[in-house]
Order: sequence, then C-alpha cells, then structure tokens
Amino acid sequence: MGRSFHKILVCSAVLALSAVSPAVAQHYIGIRGGWGGGMGRIEPKPDEQGTVWGLYHGGISWKYYSREKAVGGVQADLLFMQQGFRSYDLSDVPEGSTEKAERESYYQRTVNSITLPIYWQTHGYLFMRRMRVFLNLGVTLSYNFSSKEESHNYVHNETTGGTYDMRLERDNPLTYGLGGGAGIGWSFDRLEILFEGRYYFGYGDIYRNRNRYELNPLRSPLDNIQFSLGVYWRLGKNGIISPPSPKVAAKLREYEEARREKILEHNPQKFVRQWEQELVKSMRDEAEALDYDMKSRSADIKKRMDAYMNPWSDGGYFKISLESIPSFATSL
Repeated sequence: MGRSFHKILVCSAVLALSAVSPAVAQHYIGIRGGWGGGMGRIEPKPDEQGTVWGLYHGGISWKYYSREKAVGGVQADLLFMQQGFRSYDLSDVPEGSTEKAERESYYQRTVNSITLPIYWQTHGYLFMRRMRVFLNLGVTLSYNFSSKEESHNYVHNETTGGTYDMRLERDNPLTYGLGGGAGIGWSFDRLEILFEGRYYFGYGDIYRNRNRYELNPLRSPLDNIQFSLGVYWRLGKNGIISPPSPKVAAKLREYEEARREKILEHNPQKFVRQWEQELVKSMRDEAEALDYDMKSRSADIKKRMDAYMNPWSDGGYFKISLESIPSFATSL
C-alpha cells in the first residue's frame, strides 16, 4: 500500500511539472501605435465617399510564437482606435465645374473605439534571424464609445461641428469585422521593433438600419487603414525557439565560431565567462525541452496515473481520490 501511495505522489508531481509551459521565451509583450485613415461603405451610396485621414491608434499587445514553424503565432491587441468616414454632396457644385472634392460640401464623422484584434500570424526570418517578416489574418471586435461630426458648406464656405450624440436606438456601440496586415520586425536580442500596415474590413454597421431607425442607411460598415510602429520585449532569456533551417544553422555556427575566436584573441577572460553562460543556457534549454516532451506525453502519463490510482488490493477494487491523499498519508 505504501508503494502505491508513493507511485501516486510521483505521478502527481510529473503531471504538475508537465502542466507548466516550458516555452516562456515564446511570449512577447509590447506597445504599438500609429496613424491612418478611415472610410465608410454607406448604402444607399451618397454622391461620393472619401477617406478621413489623421486618425490615431495605440495600445498594448501580446504575441505568442509556437515551437513549430508551420503553426506560426497568435497575436492579440487592445487598442484605442479612431475610425471615420466622409460623404460629399455634389449638388452644390455647378455643372461642368472642375472643383476638387476637398472643396465640395461634405459630412464627416470620427468614431473613438476600443478595439480587440485577434490574429493568426505566419512569419519567416531573414539576415541571420535578425529580421522577421510576417503576415497577420484574423477578426476584430470594437466598442464605439464616443464620436464627433463635422459639416462643410461649400457655397457659404462654412464649417460646423461638435460632439455627435450617440444613441442606442440609432447607433451601434458594438461592431466587428475582419483584418489583415503585413510587416517587418528587427530583433535586438530580446527587444523587437516592428513596422506594420493593416487593413480592417468592417462587417458591423455603425448605424442601425432603417428597420430600426427610419433615417439611417441600410448598410454602414467602416473600414480602416493603419500604419503602426511597435516595440516588444521577449519574456525569457532564451533566443528564438523555433529551430533554423540546416543552411541557416550552419551559417549561425560559422558566425558564432568566428565571434568566439575574436573574443578569445582579445579577451580570454571574457570568453571563459561567456562559455559559462552558454553552458548554463544549454542546460536550461535541455531542461525546457524535457519539460516540453513531458507535456506532449501528458495524456499517456495521465492514463498511467489513473492505473496507479485504481489498484486491486486483497481481491477487492477500490479507488483513491486526490482529495483523500492527505488523510491517507496521515494513516500510514
């Protein structure tokens, strides 16, 4: 009986260790922000629709890169984002006039939103894995909490505007859509600086349609284009965890050997200290790889633990629950 209890404790410890993620270095946290423009797809269409430029966005971001390259990564942001649209009224322009659209009468709205983009990311590396090239695809959810409007009358050359009164019976506070983007990132050890362009394609209407509110358009999704700069920090001191291709790995080894020879030539003591650090890192990598392997086999370990937790004793079948372990240990 004591041996069975010992096996239960060993299996429980193994499961607890395998549940802890070994891939701390896979996680990145950061901030991002930038500038862009917004446009609407209003139906029925007005005379002409334009883009509102000068819209800002910014917030926090999290990224997770898997060990397997084929899976890619996952990214989620929490952003303050401005959206908007502009509609031109060409009725004030004399027939045959060549006036530019910016000087015609228009109505414009900007919308302040809290946006949650959730993206799948595929990526690759260049320049000895110092540059990351990536593509993002996913969905976006937005909560629209305030808005401003502006009107310009070309005939009288007057511009008026102010806060737009958002009302639930007329305006949708929640919108959604698809999004995608492409960008490049530069790695400086654990720091990564990136530039990305994104396009948000809206599906949810900013206005409720005419079935809900008579004067609203039938459709009014908003699109948004963004140019962002981001700064990320990799959690964990290990390097990029996805293994390089054989060709890149060979180049990395040549580069590392040349660098070591240079260090050894000019500063032998520094080389020894670096060798010690690399040895510790190698041992840590091996321990994490072992933990990862244990996690991948957790299902098999659980089956074995269940077998140990349900032994036969004295010809009778009994079951020991995890809750009963403390009292059972006390009785030994």
